[in-house]
Amino acid sequence: MASIFANASVTIIAKQGGNANCGLRGLRTISQPRYLPQRVLAIQRGYSILQHKQLPDYPTPLWSTRGWTFQEELFSKWKLMFFCDSVQWHCGCSSFCEDLITYPPRKRARLKVNEDMDVLVKRFPDFNGYKELVRKYNSRKLTHAEDAVSL
Repeated sequence: MASIFANASVTIIAKQGGNANCGLRGLRTISQPRYLPQRVLAIQRGYSILQHKQLPDYPTPLWSTRGWTFQEELFSKWKLMFFCDSVQWHCGCSSFCEDLITYPPRKRARLKVNEDMDVLVKRFPDFNGYKELVRKYNSRKLTHAEDAVSL
């Protein structure tokens, strides 16, 4: 699976769905609408505030608990994630979320990049980093007992 995800042009992740048949929200006439209430308030020339209205509490997505999705997240170079009724872009150098706006408007909000992959590409082994990856993987729900690494 690592080579499939690593060689994909883009991995589209429906993180919000409860199962494989949920689809992507916000596609007109074929899926449920998205709910992302916000207002941009100008406070003075060149400065604005983004106000989010109260969003519903989203439970931890089922996607975050499955074993195969750990590999999907770790090895995919370019990810387009649909979660909390917003769209996020993640790649090796940056992450962007559509519901975060910075000014001037041409620049996008930058989120912290996932650093788990660094453990696997370093020149010297990072045993603590590898141990953390194994711990994260083993905390997932695995279909078969042999999918887990025995410690």
